[in-house]
Amino acid sequence: MRKMKIKKSLLRISAMLISSLCLAWKCDAQEAASPAYIAPAIVNLNFCRPAYPRDALLRSEQGIVKLEFTVGVKGRLIGSRILKSSGFRELDTAALTALMHCSFKPAYRNGVPVQASFTIDYTWKFNSATEP
Repeated sequence: MRKMKIKKSLLRISAMLISSLCLAWKCDAQEAASPAYIAPAIVNLNFCRPAYPRDALLRSEQGIVKLEFTVGVKGRLIGSRILKSSGFRELDTAALTALMHCSFKPAYRNGVPVQASFTIDYTWKFNSATEP
C-alpha cells in the first residue's frame, strides 16, 4: 500500500516536470521566425524521473525547486544550479540529482548546435491520498 502511494506521488511529480518543461521552453511565433532563434534543448524524461526523498515524504515536505541548467553543443549537461530553493535541502538535492540523469539534445541556432541555458521547476507535491 505504501509503495503504491509513493508511486502515485512520483507520477504526479513526473507530470508536473513535463508541464514545467513545456512552459519553460515555450516561445512565441515571432521569436521562432527570427534567424537568431535557438531551438530548445530537449530532455528525455524516461531517464530522469525524480525520486521523492523518503525522509522528506515522511516529514510531508513539499515545494518548488527552480533550477538553471546548461546543455553543451554535444547535448551533455555541462552545468546546473539552484536558482530558488524549495526550502528543503533534500528536495533541492534530489532535483539536481534527477537533472543529472536526464539526456538532452543540443539547442540549435540557424541549424548549428549551440550551448544554451534553460530553467526548470521541479514541483514536489502530493495530495492527501498520497501523504504518509
